[in-house]
Amino acid sequence: MRQSPIRLPDATTIKTVLAKLDPVSADADLAPVLSVAFPGFAFSRVPVDDFYWLDAGRTVIDAGGTRLGDHRAWVERELAALGDNLLAF
Repeated sequence: MRQSPIRLPDATTIKTVLAKLDPVSADADLAPVLSVAFPGFAFSRVPVDDFYWLDAGRTVIDAGGTRLGDHRAWVERELAALGDNLLAF
């Protein structure tokens, strides 16, 4: 099985991609545009500035009804347990 070399993301190309994005839709457009610019990589986005993520009052309850703690701390802890692999999360 022959594998083709992939082009690693470089700062110059990323800056070029960013310059072409419309600021209004940049959040939604960035991951797909980077995925096209760098075949072999699957870029995705995760919003971290929305109310759901940042609300300090959010809690996570397990199936048995036990409070696991605040949402952000829980997500960070679980993500760290997976080696910060968002796709596995």
